[in-house]
Amino acid sequence: MTIEIVYPKGLMRVDLEKFFPTSQKACKRLLAIIDMDRQHKDEIIQSIILWMAEERGLCEQLAKEYANKYVDIKQSIWEADAKVQRMEEYLDSVAAWKKTPEYKRFKKKFIEVQNEYRHLKSLESSYNSSFKRHLARKEKLQRNIEIMRGV
Repeated sequence: MTIEIVYPKGLMRVDLEKFFPTSQKACKRLLAIIDMDRQHKDEIIQSIILWMAEERGLCEQLAKEYANKYVDIKQSIWEADAKVQRMEEYLDSVAAWKKTPEYKRFKKKFIEVQNEYRHLKSLESSYNSSFKRHLARKEKLQRNIEIMRGV
């Protein structure tokens, strides 16, 4: 969403998606510029607050989704880790059959299970990172809303 601010020396367009969340200093600077548009000041501030509130809600929803995915994947990771451990112990315990075709098939299966475990761990990390990113964005938007409201 883009807003236009008309002030004595010109016109300013602000792409809210690129500008927010922002620092307190930048938010206050924007408010000072909006203050110059006496005719539309209240409308502009209300539209920015409304947009940020919607974005904050979206961030909260996404953070919850990633938190749930993170929790849901934990059980799969524990199961895959246990399976890798068991298979590894089994491979190490049977040294006599290392040159047999059965060993090679088992080793191939072991590598597949290991790769699945690594993939699950990667997903877990990604979900956690996304959760933290959306939560931080939500908190920054909340601070920007408070500044816009003059709280």
